[in-house]
Amino acid sequence: QPGTGVFDDANKKIEVCLAVAEAKEDCSHCRWLKGFRGVSATHIGKHEPNLRKTYRLLLQWAQEQHYEVGTDSLEEWLISPILTTQEDLWVTKVVIPLQGQTF
Repeated sequence: QPGTGVFDDANKKIEVCLAVAEAKEDCSHCRWLKGFRGVSATHIGKHEPNLRKTYRLLLQWAQEQHYEVGTDSLEEWLISPILTTQEDLWVTKVVIPLQGQTF
């Protein structure tokens, strides 16, 4: 399964997330993501500067629906630079969690 990157804009850090079936032991540098509801979109093409527009549209939609969004976002590369160097073919799923919507 492809990795998912989590970008924290406030701290400018990237976390790499992988799905695991079970944890064998406690891991001090690991954290678990709970299930959540969020808004998502599929971004096709290069990231700069177009990915910012995808985020703006998601945030605008959430605001129009009277949702409050969380502070983190997730990006999952579906077709990445590892598979092709043609930026127009890149596909990224963008997810912004909604506040108070974890389960």
